[in-house]
Amino acid sequence: MYFVALVSGCSVALLLVIALGAYSWYKLQHNSKLGADVKYPAYSVGGVTKNGTPPSSGDRRLAHSAQMYHYQHQKQQILALEK
Repeated sequence: MYFVALVSGCSVALLLVIALGAYSWYKLQHNSKLGADVKYPAYSVGGVTKNGTPPSSGDRRLAHSAQMYHYQHQKQQILALEK
């Protein structure tokens, strides 16, 4: 009796692990297909552009300036809230 319960419990646990693995694999495959269909790549500023070439130095400088402006603006807002 004890042996049958042990074997059934292990079998159920194994089936759950297999089902969870299959579901995870399905979601991974589904999400990778969704990512491939995106028109705009999910690269950071200074990464690769849509056509696969690195951005020009003017683009990099503009992106850096925009980041610095955003940082300074956020810093000013935080300082203003502290006062």
